[in-house]
Amino acid sequence: MREVRLIVCDLDGTILGPVSEYSLYGHFGELINDFRRRHNAVWVVCTGRSMKSFRKVFSPFKALDIRPDFIIVEHAHIYSATGFGYMAHWLWNIRIRFAAWRSRRVVKKALTELGQKVRPRFHKVRSVSVGSESMRVRCQDGATCVEVAEFMRKEISRHRNLNVFEQLLEVEVRSVPFTKGIAIGEVARHLEVGSEAIMTIGDGHNDISMLNPGIACMSGCPMNAEPEVMEAVRVMAGHIASKPVLAGTVEVLEAYRDGEVSSELPEGWEHPALTTAYSDRKLRKRSRGVKMPWRSIAIFVAAVYVSLMALSKFGILPGAVGGIITKPLNVIIELIWPSASEPPLPST
Repeated sequence: MREVRLIVCDLDGTILGPVSEYSLYGHFGELINDFRRRHNAVWVVCTGRSMKSFRKVFSPFKALDIRPDFIIVEHAHIYSATGFGYMAHWLWNIRIRFAAWRSRRVVKKALTELGQKVRPRFHKVRSVSVGSESMRVRCQDGATCVEVAEFMRKEISRHRNLNVFEQLLEVEVRSVPFTKGIAIGEVARHLEVGSEAIMTIGDGHNDISMLNPGIACMSGCPMNAEPEVMEAVRVMAGHIASKPVLAGTVEVLEAYRDGEVSSELPEGWEHPALTTAYSDRKLRKRSRGVKMPWRSIAIFVAAVYVSLMALSKFGILPGAVGGIITKPLNVIIELIWPSASEPPLPST
């Protein structure tokens, strides 16, 4: 059995799922305590939830006296367990914020430099778009797409916060959410635990930064994990569970305890780059995320028009310009209320 000094678990999708697994809570707690007894291990729960939300959803575990030694909420705020509750580590958290800011600057610079290298190197590239957290390259054919992807992987090999994704004729370099990895590194630094004694278990994209050899040398994921997460665990020779959520997390812990780690992918699994449905889903998500601010544009145009009307009324604008500005309004008034533009009838 390998020495495990630090166990890190994601919350939603890893410990908590859509269906209650209350019957497994006791066994899960026993496994954690077994690692504590054998290796003096520390258990950390890392989640994107707020502390208030965490307390609410984690209360069934607390009722069974199953409590983590540290909690990382909102991906970056570290709290440690005390006899009076959880205490925030403000200095640790400030250090994490600074490290995350520095990482974002490094990522932005790396993407800019990569975009400048791709344009002249590949002639069958349709377009290259570079942002602060991602770079997208559209290719003319599949062969070019493969060449571009391989080139990008070599170029970003020294940046652990960047990943390459292939989707049909498109290659994308994305900055994976990396604050979890930074936060876990901060906890490990203070506990003086090396990556070779750290185990991380997660299921989503925001867990990829902690399923990294630079953070942990042991990893695992439940069966419901995203394809990229399974691929990351497979590359690390971690354990890919055959069961979802908490049952899968229990399986990962038992596999490392018993020395029966298996990196075999589930039957029927396909790499996301080769899955058309997966690519289409990603494109739909992307299209839903880009919305034209029509309401804001309409309000802005209306405000400018009203301002020009006011300037025309007070004679600040030349008469000809004022007539052009007021003409559309007069036409609308005439259409809605024709009698407003007709002369009054003579009195008898």
